[in-house]
Amino acid sequence: MQQIWKSLQQGKVSPLYVLYGSEDYVREETIRRIQAALQQKEDVETDGYDLNEVSVQELVMDAETVPFFSAHRLLIGREATFLTGAKQKQKVEHVLDSILSYATNPASFSTVVLTVRAEKLDERKKIVKTLKSAGEVISCQSPNVENVQKMVYEYIQENQVAISQNTLAYFITLCQGTLTVSMKEAEKLILYTGAGGTITQEICDQLVSKTLDANVFTFLEHVVHQRTGEAFRLLEDLLKQKEEPIRMLALLHNQFRLMAQVRGLEGKGYSEKKMASILSVHPFRVKMARTQGKAFPNQKLKDILQTCANTDVAMKTGTMDKELAFEMLLFTIVK
Repeated sequence: MQQIWKSLQQGKVSPLYVLYGSEDYVREETIRRIQAALQQKEDVETDGYDLNEVSVQELVMDAETVPFFSAHRLLIGREATFLTGAKQKQKVEHVLDSILSYATNPASFSTVVLTVRAEKLDERKKIVKTLKSAGEVISCQSPNVENVQKMVYEYIQENQVAISQNTLAYFITLCQGTLTVSMKEAEKLILYTGAGGTITQEICDQLVSKTLDANVFTFLEHVVHQRTGEAFRLLEDLLKQKEEPIRMLALLHNQFRLMAQVRGLEGKGYSEKKMASILSVHPFRVKMARTQGKAFPNQKLKDILQTCANTDVAMKTGTMDKELAFEMLLFTIVK
């Protein structure tokens, strides 16, 4: 990805691009950079197509038509599911021979970008093989935590705002290690502090939109670092916000289970990346589970998991008030 961005910065633009993957920020930033690279040389007319509603042959026809109001045309076809193995009922019929033919002889005055929010393309398809040979096929997957942190840090610095590495790590944690969320929230912090300002942990707490998952992580951080008062205050806030104790318990139980699973795999010598693949979770969650799990000896972790299971039964059978059951669970964890 960085190599593609570097090429675009140098003004090197391919006539065809395929962007696949679920990371919105990487996809949209790549499109922005393609557009910027084209605009360095000439006026650009940009057209967007929803390929759920418009056929690819219509996009090709426009790509082959000389633009009237600019020197170059950028055509962005979204939802190109015909590049994947997904079986979907489509409203329009895509004649793929049209894009196959175009790929062998693309118009010099057009740049075509096809995007699809899928984890992988169907490499067996002729259309995928042809586009890979004729243009650039780019994976827009979520980068690892280290690269997320690096990209967010560079973005903050570019806007002349300061942030310490500790605060940055805390901020990325609140955003669950995802690039799209981190960039969106970073923009909010930058606007708040302004050029020359400094982003602090207090500002992050005030402004970053927290999901229940992020709050459960913060709750665990308080527990791990023996900040019992803060943990109970956060619990009180969540209950005031009408968060369902059973759902909170499920997230907490899953996190402790993940700690145990990571510890077991770590004992077998697996890397964080391999553990994430085996457990089907984001690598960031593995990293955090390893870090937080260090605060709990094996027997303590087993006891907590059993107490979580017992609390779940008590809540669902009505043998104990849900809020009281959760508070008693918290006492068990912190003692």
